[in-house]
Amino acid sequence: MHDMRESMGRWDIDTFGGNKKLSSSFHRTTTTPYVPHGHIDIGTDRDKMPGGNMVRPGTKFQVRGRLVSHTAARTAR
Repeated sequence: MHDMRESMGRWDIDTFGGNKKLSSSFHRTTTTPYVPHGHIDIGTDRDKMPGGNMVRPGTKFQVRGRLVSHTAARTAR
């Protein structure tokens, strides 16, 4: 995706299932090379998942991410 030397800095990642922002979103600053990672469960009963971090089959899923690296380079994905 990008040069790992540029992966240190402020990460702003938002995840959405349908129109709902999921708890898997995160905003953090890293001081070592970092590759965003994670998972979203697929199922039919969102209420039974801790944090409601479930996406129903057929639901639009979005990831919006932005990195401002320690060199001040901006990367949007």
